[in-house]
Amino acid sequence: MPNAASPVVIGTQVFIAECYGAGGALLDVQADGTARPRWTNTTFGMHFMTAIPLDGYLYGVHGHGPSDADLVCVDLKTGREQWRTQPIWEEKITTPRGTRAMKVGTFRASLLQVDGRTLCLGEFGHLLWIELSPKGYRELARTWLFAATETWTPSVLSHGLLYVNQNSPGSLHGEPPRLLCYDLRAPE
Repeated sequence: MPNAASPVVIGTQVFIAECYGAGGALLDVQADGTARPRWTNTTFGMHFMTAIPLDGYLYGVHGHGPSDADLVCVDLKTGREQWRTQPIWEEKITTPRGTRAMKVGTFRASLLQVDGRTLCLGEFGHLLWIELSPKGYRELARTWLFAATETWTPSVLSHGLLYVNQNSPGSLHGEPPRLLCYDLRAPE
């Protein structure tokens, strides 16, 4: 299987991952360009989500489908799992047929480090500020940008502007796929 997750360079080490069996591996890269595995972890494989290093740990989303996409923390030195969770919550959805409750979550999410904090863009258009540590994650804030599936493109932050790609048409209001820009800068 080809890899879709981007390699993560951490000093002279590179983390590579895939989610169809092999999982993830941290490689020590030598001065001559050769590499040797420091550790492997078959239960820390990214589909297309890219892991992020933070304070001696790697955080990422393991799995390849909504039902098995867990937010995971592993020790960067050993590859040992510290914790695993799948953030899920309930949203009220109003359609022409009425209002109903729906279970949603981060699922195949992308993570983005921003000034020591982490933005998490969930698969169905939710944006979360989260705090990550070896003890777990904590949700600081959450909003629903749009109700659409396959929000898989990582968000980009430039000069306080967050760019988010809505890959699929909106499931509630039928918005077309689009690139959205959110101003995260503090008011002057």
